[in-house]
Amino acid sequence: MIDLPGRKLCDNFKDVVYQDFKNGMPIIRIAIKFATYPEKIRNIVKEFEPAATFKYKRKFIDESGKQYGKLKVLHPVEENYTTSFLCQCECGNQKVFTGYQLRYGQTISCGCYRRKIFEKARLKRESKKTGLGVLQPSEESKNTTSN
Repeated sequence: MIDLPGRKLCDNFKDVVYQDFKNGMPIIRIAIKFATYPEKIRNIVKEFEPAATFKYKRKFIDESGKQYGKLKVLHPVEENYTTSFLCQCECGNQKVFTGYQLRYGQTISCGCYRRKIFEKARLKRESKKTGLGVLQPSEESKNTTSN
């Protein structure tokens, strides 16, 4: 018999734990099932499979085909042990973002929108220095051809 705090378990306890692990049951659920600590379950699994890795599996949310700001999600990509998505911006650029960045609004474009905002701010600053009105890039080209 294996003796765990407050509970006596049968001889095949280790076999049952390993079978649950092999069937995909998370360590924490096995620990709850047997009313013990997850560290003890990990140690038992390590006896059977020394190279076992314990990764927490997250629920995969497929974002393919969705639109986030100026980005359209094309398909999932495995990158650095996280699920990321290849996205295409309205400007045509393709870039990889994580699902978290997309869902929580941390990104809305490939960077083109940010460049556009900075360009507008730069033009406004320059117009204040020169005393001319704010000129948009398209207006500047119209003024030079109208002479």
